[in-house]
Amino acid sequence: MPKPAQPLTLLPFLPSDNSLTANIFTFLNQKKIFETENVDWGFSGYGLLWNYNLNYFDFLHQENIKVPDGLKLIHHFIAHANVRSPSYDPYPVSLRGINWIKFLVKNNVDDSKINESLFRQYLKLSHETEKHLGANHLLENGFSLLFAGFYFRDENLLKQSENILLKELREQILQDGAHFELSPMYHRIILHRILDCINLVKNNSVGNDLLLNLLTEKAGAMLSWMNIMTFRNGGMPDFNDSTQAGTPTPYRLMTYAKQLDVYTGSISLSESGYKKFSFPKYELILDAGNIMPSYNPGHTHADMLSFCLNINDKPVIVDCGISTYENNSRRKYERSTEAHNTVSVDGLGQSDMWASFRVGRRARIIDKSLTENPCSAAIKGFTSAGIVHKRQWEFFEDKILIVDYIPGKHHCKALLHFYPEVSIEEIKNSISGNNFLITFRNHSNLTIEDYDFAEGFNKLAKAKVAVILFSERLYTEIIL
Repeated sequence: MPKPAQPLTLLPFLPSDNSLTANIFTFLNQKKIFETENVDWGFSGYGLLWNYNLNYFDFLHQENIKVPDGLKLIHHFIAHANVRSPSYDPYPVSLRGINWIKFLVKNNVDDSKINESLFRQYLKLSHETEKHLGANHLLENGFSLLFAGFYFRDENLLKQSENILLKELREQILQDGAHFELSPMYHRIILHRILDCINLVKNNSVGNDLLLNLLTEKAGAMLSWMNIMTFRNGGMPDFNDSTQAGTPTPYRLMTYAKQLDVYTGSISLSESGYKKFSFPKYELILDAGNIMPSYNPGHTHADMLSFCLNINDKPVIVDCGISTYENNSRRKYERSTEAHNTVSVDGLGQSDMWASFRVGRRARIIDKSLTENPCSAAIKGFTSAGIVHKRQWEFFEDKILIVDYIPGKHHCKALLHFYPEVSIEEIKNSISGNNFLITFRNHSNLTIEDYDFAEGFNKLAKAKVAVILFSERLYTEIIL
């Protein structure tokens, strides 16, 4: 029999972005009109990810949501969502459960019909945790089961959540505070969820000191990594599967953490493989990390030795971003080496990226020295060819020197992707921008081409990419 809900206390949590306005549901930059009396919870016209977002119920935390409207949508879901549809997959169940509980607690609603549905969803989730996927999916299952355990004061759900979280947090949060999928977007998502769990456990103690201590420790480490990886303008680079939209900003996460008396640690970048260099005129973050996690690298890209550059606190050289998770040519491109600021060799990408979330033969870091200036890293990959690419960066107050070295006779292509608002032109075999000049040596050809920069899911903008052909060695100088 379903258990009655127990009173909970939660400090104010972060509101969500507006995704529901006048019967228009907007997720991933795609709109769909549903009358609130006739929402199709199984709608698949925009793909599975859009449908998942519909079923998360994040819109319950919009600042302008009215309690009767939120309750009406919850009751409509209970009456009409198909239990055998994606609406009841473990991942949307996990996020929806947290959102329903937060909404009910915030508004002091005790609704037996909602509680009965919630409890049945959690019984289903408890038998279907995503151990086969692991990574952020299993963490989300654990976070949600924790909320359920507190909400229903259910010892079995509490124990299951603790078993998942105590193991997965230790494994998934690296020594330098990064979430091990190495995506700034998923890092922010997981950090947000950890802060919500701290809010829950701190204010509704049931003897979870071990878990609270671990949550607080990992939150501090993740805040440290996030702070280092954040540019002065408040943005973060979009390495791997990452986009800025749809997740809390670093500033909002820091504010929420302080409200909970959770403070940033002091950890240097290490295990994640990223490195940041800051000077008054520019900031550069480079990627010299291996593909992670090895058992499920679905959100990784073939982007080793790539970098992002801000000049005068504005993005100039950027990752091309992501616009889809569908298994199509755009997804294939966005994960490819040629969509990043690194080098492809003989038409090959660094690693064998296939389907939407699969990686076959993988490049690996074989040498790395990021503690000094100049710094360098080398990879061995390009599928079965076993080709080595070494890149060295040297930093000065007003210039950056980059040297690429690929031993042997190969056709090499270096790429530099520019932010859409950046205007560039080729002048005497160099690239001239508004406040920078990029010159090359030992190259055979330089062209400036168009590419589509992903501003978010299903949203592209025209931008420019420099394509530089060379063999064996390339010298690049960015003068500010």
